[in-house]
Amino acid sequence: MSSIMVPAAGQLLAAKFTHRLLQTAQQRPNAPILVHLFSGGGFIFMGWVFQILSELEPHNAAAADVRSRIRGVIFDSSPADVTADVSSRALVAAALGRPAEGIEDELGWLVKPTAAVVEGYLKLPFIRTSLLGLPLGQVLL
Repeated sequence: MSSIMVPAAGQLLAAKFTHRLLQTAQQRPNAPILVHLFSGGGFIFMGWVFQILSELEPHNAAAADVRSRIRGVIFDSSPADVTADVSSRALVAAALGRPAEGIEDELGWLVKPTAAVVEGYLKLPFIRTSLLGLPLGQVLL
């Protein structure tokens, strides 16, 4: 979720993860790589990782090696439909440590105003822009 709600933080984590991935790949030469993405945040996060690897590839043999060793990608609940409604239920459920299913029926008084705040947040220009420069609405909404 942080990749969607706070893109700069997601991009920083992706850069750190990419650095760690390159180190790990050098320690395990020739090991195949399987990517397992979970939710919309994982989908966006790995998009940033792949973008970083692509940018490094012309100057970094390890980046090219990692990309060539990716044997598959599992899309587990992704890409997610990132809407204010879905995000607000997820945020309220996470804050209360409860499952999101049915939470709007029991706690609509909390979910509805959270959705209004999230909707405004998702409309901010710097949030609506993904790493590729596409509005999130074209990618996920």
